[in-house]
Amino acid sequence: MAVALDRRSIKDLLYCVDGLGHFQYASEDENNQEQVYVKGDDCMICVQDLQRFLRRDDEKRKISEQLGKWNVAKNHLLPLLKYHQEDHELSFEIVKLLVMMTLPANPKSSNLEDQLRTLQIHKENFVFPNPNTALLMSLLVESLKKPEDDRSRDDIELIELVMALFKNLLAVPDPPVTNNAQNATRFQLQDDFIDTLKRESVLKLYLVLAQNVEADKNRTMNVLLLETFYLLFRREDPQELVDTWYNYQKRATKGEKTTTSLLGQKLAQMRENAAISRALSPSGASGVRHSRFGGSFVTTQAEDAAGTKKVHLTSIEKLAVRNASINAAAPVLRGRRPIVEKKPVSGLECKLTLKEFADSVLEHCYNELMGSIRDDMIAGSDYLVETDFENFYWVMGFFTAYHATVFRARLSEWDSKTRKSGGSLRVSGTQKMTFSSMSLLSDDDPGPKPVFDMSYLKATLDDNTFLFLADKIAQYKQEKSYTRMGIAAKALKELMSSLTAMYSSQESEENRRNAEIILLKLVYEPEAFLDRLVALVKVFTPAKMPLSSLTNAVECVHYLLKLLEANSKQLVQRKKRAGRAVGDTQLEGDDEDDGAHLDHYAEDGPAPDGAAAPADGSAPACEVSTPQQLSEKAVTDTEEAEP
Repeated sequence: MAVALDRRSIKDLLYCVDGLGHFQYASEDENNQEQVYVKGDDCMICVQDLQRFLRRDDEKRKISEQLGKWNVAKNHLLPLLKYHQEDHELSFEIVKLLVMMTLPANPKSSNLEDQLRTLQIHKENFVFPNPNTALLMSLLVESLKKPEDDRSRDDIELIELVMALFKNLLAVPDPPVTNNAQNATRFQLQDDFIDTLKRESVLKLYLVLAQNVEADKNRTMNVLLLETFYLLFRREDPQELVDTWYNYQKRATKGEKTTTSLLGQKLAQMRENAAISRALSPSGASGVRHSRFGGSFVTTQAEDAAGTKKVHLTSIEKLAVRNASINAAAPVLRGRRPIVEKKPVSGLECKLTLKEFADSVLEHCYNELMGSIRDDMIAGSDYLVETDFENFYWVMGFFTAYHATVFRARLSEWDSKTRKSGGSLRVSGTQKMTFSSMSLLSDDDPGPKPVFDMSYLKATLDDNTFLFLADKIAQYKQEKSYTRMGIAAKALKELMSSLTAMYSSQESEENRRNAEIILLKLVYEPEAFLDRLVALVKVFTPAKMPLSSLTNAVECVHYLLKLLEANSKQLVQRKKRAGRAVGDTQLEGDDEDDGAHLDHYAEDGPAPDGAAAPADGSAPACEVSTPQQLSEKAVTDTEEAEP
């Protein structure tokens, strides 16, 4: 329900809007109908007054909603930017006003739908073919031309304001797909806006800014870029992105036509859902009808002379009561239902765009951006808020999963190509995986075998990140913040999966060595890493947490136990090799045992159980427990610590 302003407030707003300016013809020639926007004498004062109005706006956002109804952004603010770009101070204040008008809606507000509708109106103004996104990018040309060291504080603030405006627009959700003609062109706003960002090279600008985020002047942009990346990919699943790209490439290779528009896909989905609803509707229930109809035809239990059930027209009110009685007769599950996670989907064209952008992020700026944010989080920077931590966990988990998914898909494709050749191809050597100019492998020459490359994730795939996540999970457990704990657990699961892939890499000794170093640091940390994972499993509550939280926790424990088992077997093999080497030395007549066969354990970690102590009287090697012993000890310690 819309919330109206009082007459005095509306009068003050109208006064400010009228003072911005007006359109007039560019010339007196009747044949020339071009109009230009002429700013008013008090234009700057009116813009600042509108900013003050919005600062005093309450959670219902009545003032912002009224400005959206008048479409002040389209009719006044954007024309001012177009025809008066030379006035840099005015342009700066207008962009600031646009940012304030597009701030996210309060999800707890009673008029949430009205606020979202207003934000969707603003978002439409920046979707292609509207030239307003290009207009905003033109404001940044002079600032971006300057070298980073020569940019003034005003230049950086203008860049941040434009990026904040794009971020606010990305946060606006699409309306639900209905028969309402008003929303018919808005249910794919997100896809259209992302396509506009690609057209106007905004995505490339994100990459450039993220690459240089470690500079002192750009340090404040890291959180803004992090939230932007989250909003871009929040609807996507890494596996779906990779599968969509492979299917599209295969169809393009075969010359098949593919529908890339979200409109065609959602219309097909609506037709399928309507058919399913009609098939599953109870006897006598009405089918899908258009919202503009005054009623609907329904069947009754009465029959005519021929034995056919009669059909009559009923009103909307009676139909609603009848459907409610039918639904009330259905069985109802007692108790609280488990939480089900739902998210919107994007079209094929949008998925292909985001797949290309994700490749560029990993290749050019992931380590710089995530490394700077992680360092600030570990250092406890004051400007960080809890939502920044959530975005960090989510983005880290997404790109880690995406990296692993691309590697598995590329390796599976390579195996398939080599098997189809029947051994006729002579493929030798290995090659690190690349994301740039990614294409399908050739049937005739698939090339060297792809190898897992951790350099794309080196900023987050280290022991400090693992321990940081474990500490935050323990903190959220004490605070009973289950949502944040679930997001952190998912990111930890993806890191554990990548660590397992590194350790099991047979082609790269560097990967195995780095994975072993991380594993040993996690296992021999004073505060047991495994204990916290077991506690993460035990804290699961179906009524408060989605089932995916339990899945992520169990997978984390599984990956760690798998790594410990593989490491134990490797240590046993090393012990046997060291024993054979000592035996051969003794057969040659060397009676002195100087402990040289244990030097390998001194470098790689403690010696396995049963290894002899050095002859020089130094401390014996530490005992290494088996994965089963570590697991039993973790569960026992957790039960003792938590009554």
